[in-house]
Amino acid sequence: MSAHSSMSIKRLRAFSAASCFLMVVSGAHLLLAQTESGNANLISEAESAYSSKNYQHSLEMYSKVLAQGAEDASVAYNAACCASLLNRNDRAFQLLDRAVDFGWIKLRHMKRDSDLETLHGDSRWGELLAKVKSHDAMNKRRWQGKAFRSRFHENLTDAEKAAGLSKLWAEVKFNFVNFHMVPDLDWDAEYVAMMPKVLATESTLEYYRLLEQLVAKLNDAHTNVYLPPKLDGEFNARPALRTTLIEDRVIVTKVMDPSVERLGIEVGQELIGVDGCEVKDYAAKNILPYMCASTRQDLAKRVYGYFLLRGDISKAVELELLKPSGEKFKAEVPRKAATNRVASFFANRSAFEMKILEDNIAYVELSSFGSFQALTSFGLAYKEIEKTNGLIIDLRNNGGGNSGVGLGILGFLTDESFKSTKWHTLQYRPTFRAWNRQSLSRHGSAGGTHAPNGVYHYTKPVVMLVGSRTFSAAEDMAAAFDMMKRGKIIGQSTGGSTGHPLMFDLPGGGRARVCTKHDSYADGTEFVGIGIQPDIEVELTVEDLRNGVDRTLETAKSYLANPSR
Repeated sequence: MSAHSSMSIKRLRAFSAASCFLMVVSGAHLLLAQTESGNANLISEAESAYSSKNYQHSLEMYSKVLAQGAEDASVAYNAACCASLLNRNDRAFQLLDRAVDFGWIKLRHMKRDSDLETLHGDSRWGELLAKVKSHDAMNKRRWQGKAFRSRFHENLTDAEKAAGLSKLWAEVKFNFVNFHMVPDLDWDAEYVAMMPKVLATESTLEYYRLLEQLVAKLNDAHTNVYLPPKLDGEFNARPALRTTLIEDRVIVTKVMDPSVERLGIEVGQELIGVDGCEVKDYAAKNILPYMCASTRQDLAKRVYGYFLLRGDISKAVELELLKPSGEKFKAEVPRKAATNRVASFFANRSAFEMKILEDNIAYVELSSFGSFQALTSFGLAYKEIEKTNGLIIDLRNNGGGNSGVGLGILGFLTDESFKSTKWHTLQYRPTFRAWNRQSLSRHGSAGGTHAPNGVYHYTKPVVMLVGSRTFSAAEDMAAAFDMMKRGKIIGQSTGGSTGHPLMFDLPGGGRARVCTKHDSYADGTEFVGIGIQPDIEVELTVEDLRNGVDRTLETAKSYLANPSR
């Protein structure tokens, strides 16, 4: 998933280099202010003046933006910070009051912002904080009300079912950014058709399965329904093995429990049946209708990988398998609780793994951008990486997190500024609709520009490995790397889904999310719904898997041995 900070840019300037991921994403704040106010040059000049500690000039530039009619909370807040640093407290309070009226509700940030410390002893400070708190509470009542947070029970009431469906319909209708990718979908008609179906359900599980089917029609992997945790044991348990579609065959690619191995199940065997049904027929009936996916490769990964064997923890799943020798056999494999399965799979793994390969090539696997770990670890390992003859960055198992982590790592690979993805979200103007004018438009940026690390610069050849499991923020990194022209991308097409999802509650303890942000290359080239295409495509084969050959990695090593070809 991609994140954007709403912090004041000036406040971010005070963070240390170790927090460079915050610096990377802070550009969204500046760009947001620019596009909303239409005063990009003035804002840029104001920010530059602030960075040079010329607070008077910065205040003047921000004030000009406001004088021209911009009702921008970030601009007013930044101006207030400058006024405070100039000890112009009356002006600072006036600007902060306007910022709150324009929508500034970041109470915690305001309390901690060192730029505003001169205001803390003024009696107006407490009044201002109370106003921010009041506005924040009103905002939360409107968008995060507790009415949809009902407790779980085996069968929700009709009122809860209708309310949950309506909540889901409304959040998608007004926030889903990718309706242009499903142009024939009539979302209102789907809602009307679904209402009697959800009211006829006889259990909470059945109800949530219908909601899953509904959002699957949006064909977006960042738009999902999550069942209540109380249903995990009944629905979301899985055996301790992993399967993948390779050469149009469902192949066992990982076994995570010795007890499963003792059943005779091994990596490289083909799964041909599930619970007495041919595997693809089983998937088409039990998995495919509920899958939210953005591309064919993403759908295959989910249907025949992540979700194929999920089910009731109390029921073992009967698998029919085909050995490489051609011998068929069956095995009943117990399912494990999702938490145990996840803990088992990720045991001894971290977001960053590094080793030195032959020919002094550094291999860095980045498995997650869900925390600072990958960026911090890369920085700590840089002195060793710097001594190598080439670098392989492996994103093949990276499901995303915060795009700033990957962008921060890219900063080590260049001494020039580089572009990140272009993005847009939706902007709805109710009055325009009342005037019979186009009420829905796009709002976004042409792509952020990011500075190099400035201290470290790796100059040797670099390649990046990607595949269908490369997803979300990892794709943002791959797209930026591609635009940098820093090296080759090797592997298979990525998952083709990124964006910033909006999370919200549903009755009975479930949740849902809706994709609110659409990304593309800075020049507008699309990869959502397509996937980032490798420069060197490597076909996965069952034979390589069985022989323990990582063809993508071998191709990368071969390329780095002669990168000029």
